[in-house]
Amino acid sequence: MSSTNVLLLNIALDKSNVSLGFTHSWINEFSKHYDFVDVVTLNKKDDLKLKNVNVFGLTSSDSPKKINKLLKLKKIVRELTYIKKYDLVFSHMSPILLIIAKLFNKNKSSLHVLWYTHPMPDSLIKKLILYISLYFSDKVVTASSTSFPIKSQKVSEIGHAIDYEKFYLKRANITISKLLILSRISNSKNIDFIIEEFLSSQLNHLSLDIIGDCLTTKDYEYKKFLENKYAKNENINFIGKIDHHNLSSTLKNYDIHISATTEGFYDKSVLETMANGIINFYCNSDYSKHFSKEYQELLQFKLIKNSLTKQLNKVNCIENGFLSTMVAEVQKNAKKESLNSIIYRINDSIQSQSTK
Repeated sequence: MSSTNVLLLNIALDKSNVSLGFTHSWINEFSKHYDFVDVVTLNKKDDLKLKNVNVFGLTSSDSPKKINKLLKLKKIVRELTYIKKYDLVFSHMSPILLIIAKLFNKNKSSLHVLWYTHPMPDSLIKKLILYISLYFSDKVVTASSTSFPIKSQKVSEIGHAIDYEKFYLKRANITISKLLILSRISNSKNIDFIIEEFLSSQLNHLSLDIIGDCLTTKDYEYKKFLENKYAKNENINFIGKIDHHNLSSTLKNYDIHISATTEGFYDKSVLETMANGIINFYCNSDYSKHFSKEYQELLQFKLIKNSLTKQLNKVNCIENGFLSTMVAEVQKNAKKESLNSIIYRINDSIQSQSTK
């Protein structure tokens, strides 16, 4: 790729954020491929010590009023694009920033690309913003075939971008002793379903830890419901959030991870646990591409009573050698979505769009 300038837009620059702490790694990767990377963020808590990266955006000292925030973002984009030509404007999970950049970018030749991987928003205004951002985007890249909620020829599936080398752990022996749910605590993650199925399984004498936190009021209500419901179950533990930069060292303590999200939720946390050599039980068929048919039959379950319980009971009886072979194959497949290839995948997607 020839040297160019990129304007990178994102929701937050905060390494302690469980969901978005990985954005530091993304920015670092972009800095390896572009002459200059200017970052505009909706929540600037950290700075970056990279010689070709500058960070701008909203901080805690800015006015909380939305109109004032929009005006400041507009000003930042205008000033940056007045003094510098950006070949690429890349918005990571922020449709509103993509719209602002498109409207107020003085470089009309810039290519505007949106990265978005999430189901359709609930609120009408957020749905409208997403549709407008799709209209203004030259290209939309997403992680899986179901992780962008609007059908369009602009959309390409390119996989996630996990820090594979950081999360990779070679496991010579697989012994099942501790289970994990690594997830935002939300109704959409079906955590109560997982816990019920686990407690009905032959593994119910082991511990099940839930690592993650809440984002919304409804999330906190759901967490309180879960804590009250399972208060007497001493092996069900709500750990809370763990900073993303500490997560890889924490994962080595676990042997099984369970994800009960449906289509639309292709969570990078699942891929990170795959890279770490953890056995993954999953519901969303988007993950099936990482497993041979034999492994799919062992690990995939449905959101119906006893489906996950039966799968957990199966793995309880399987020999260590089989599990080690399965884990090694899955790790190899997860590597295809490594951070160090994300720029190439984005660029390939852009080029394929331009030839249509």
